[in-house]
Amino acid sequence: SPAIDEVALYARAGSLVLLGPDLQHADEKPADPLEVRVYDGADASFTLYEDDGVSAADATGGASSGSATIRIAWDDAAETLTVGARAGSFPGMLAARTLHLVRVAPGRGVGVAPAATPDRVVAYSGAKLVVSLRTKRVR
Repeated sequence: SPAIDEVALYARAGSLVLLGPDLQHADEKPADPLEVRVYDGADASFTLYEDDGVSAADATGGASSGSATIRIAWDDAAETLTVGARAGSFPGMLAARTLHLVRVAPGRGVGVAPAATPDRVVAYSGAKLVVSLRTKRVR
């Protein structure tokens, strides 16, 4: 059972969990690298939303030039992760970032610390990527 200062997180099959560096505030440092944890067993998708941290239009649902989104999808049958093309941009946005891809398994991709050895490390520059995460794990 978790310690009193820990919170248990249960992720169902077909979940994607993104982890970034520890930050005290949004503009402390770039949120890079990002770790994408894949909980296989079903298809999954997630939209990463980023903004400039100052545009009020984004918080109210209005259109502005202060945000960007990236669609991330897991195809369980094909064992591939698709990182879609970035939509939008804003001043100060990271043009390129590093993604650490981790297929969660017992003892792998658990806890809050980044995985010591990701399954794949990819450079993302805003263009669509399709990455195979095939493993020889027994299901």
